[in-house]
Amino acid sequence: MKTLIRTQAKLKIANFDSPADQFEKKMINSRIRSDYKFYQKLFVILFISCTFLIFPESPQDSDVLCKKYHSTEACIVW
Repeated sequence: MKTLIRTQAKLKIANFDSPADQFEKKMINSRIRSDYKFYQKLFVILFISCTFLIFPESPQDSDVLCKKYHSTEACIVW
């Protein structure tokens, strides 16, 4: 019994992107970059907000500064 062996040609087809495809890829990349920049700015804003929540300004500090530069009558606010 004989088997027939066929050779299968392996063809590589060159893929040339149309200008519309290239533009679409650039838009997707720019959208990813803009999302990254947005989240980067959001992180900075949240970080600054958290520092104000963690280290709030105490009224005693303000009282000491007020008494240092003004009279005690002017600093009776609290």
